[in-house]
Amino acid sequence: MSKSKLVNANKKIEEKVTGAYKAIENGVVETYIKVENGVVGAYKKS
Repeated sequence: MSKSKLVNANKKIEEKVTGAYKAIENGVVETYIKVENGVVGAYKKS
């Protein structure tokens, strides 16, 4: 019984950590794309 409780707890932790990582990754990528588009747009105007 105790082993299955640990397995379930580990799965919950894994899901939370993975979800948080994906959220951070998406935020970083979106920000990079915005910055890149701004720089390229400014370069093309000049």
